[in-house]
Amino acid sequence: MKNKSKTSGKAFAGKIISLSLALMLLIGAAVPAFAADADKKTYRQLLVLGDSITTGYGLQNYTVGDPYKCPSYANKLAAALGLEAGSTYINKAVNGDKSSNLLALLPSVKSYVEKSDLIIISIGGNEILGNLAMIASAVSGKTISSLAEAMSTLLASDAAAFAAAAANAELQAQLTNIVKLYTANMQKIVSMLKSYNPDARVLFLAQYNPLNKVPGIEPVNSLGAPMLASINAAMKLVVETAGYEIVDVPSVIDDFAAARTNILTMDIHPNSIGHDEIYKLLLDYLDIGDASSAPAETTECEHEFGEWKEISEGKATEPWTGERECKKCGEKETAEFPARETEPEVTTADVTEAVETTAPETVPAEKKGCGSFAALAFLSVASGAAMILFRRKTVIQ
Repeated sequence: MKNKSKTSGKAFAGKIISLSLALMLLIGAAVPAFAADADKKTYRQLLVLGDSITTGYGLQNYTVGDPYKCPSYANKLAAALGLEAGSTYINKAVNGDKSSNLLALLPSVKSYVEKSDLIIISIGGNEILGNLAMIASAVSGKTISSLAEAMSTLLASDAAAFAAAAANAELQAQLTNIVKLYTANMQKIVSMLKSYNPDARVLFLAQYNPLNKVPGIEPVNSLGAPMLASINAAMKLVVETAGYEIVDVPSVIDDFAAARTNILTMDIHPNSIGHDEIYKLLLDYLDIGDASSAPAETTECEHEFGEWKEISEGKATEPWTGERECKKCGEKETAEFPARETEPEVTTADVTEAVETTAPETVPAEKKGCGSFAALAFLSVASGAAMILFRRKTVIQ
């Protein structure tokens, strides 16, 4: 009986140990899944700063002073995070701001920086746009004072003018100073952010190139692309040295600039498609915990489009329609582009010479009234010249 009891006790103890081991294995198996969920970060307070890319300028429902109603990347991200506009989500971006403006703004938004655990900043594009008149003056050899005049001047300049500008030592020194000033301002900005809130996660958006692969404006891009590259290089150096992060926005915009920005209407801002791409890129960077609020995954093709090809028939001085095809799925998209060439200017002297050349040498006395035909010809040609106008939309970044 004693031996049986001992055997039963050992058997019972063995069962307890086996059960304990099983429980430990079950708990151990559950821990990684729990830990994986815990690792997914959620954010309680979002602050966005910068320029008009972040205000949502140009989007539907955008109004100056109220950036919360348009479908901007910032508003979409705040919604995905479950944050409330004006409360747990603050947008203090300002149209047209440069790095110097952001630096001056920071003390006034210190309280927002202090309580935010996520800060997103887009700044740098206006370092170029704000100096566009100076650049256009160097390219054209004329004195340019306004942004609209600078845009039209640059678009009318040829490749030779841009090549000369690239070799212009004075212009290159001015452009170098712009990058140096931007770098100094960025160093002060990240230093202030660190002092206000050393624990916040801070993301800076790399500057995209709205001119990239857009037919008809390649000469402008020959000068703009290196300048943007310098701004991005300066941003990367300063931001990563501070332990902050760079979001590679060019990866979702540059190769699709014609379709994802408003550049075809001479506006460099992202359109709704562009903002959606930036938003989805941020979701990837942030690994947001509440996946239910993020867009559902799709099996849509990640398009790789080829070069634009003209499909319209018209003169080189007329706007043209381009088409390109995805190398993966064959999907095609079309877009309208500005004329490749401009009509030659027609002067009064040109018209007078043309009339004199085609007019009869003598006019019979009884038909002197036909002189009105020459006047009509002059008015016809002159009015045609007057119709050659180029509308350029003023850009505010």
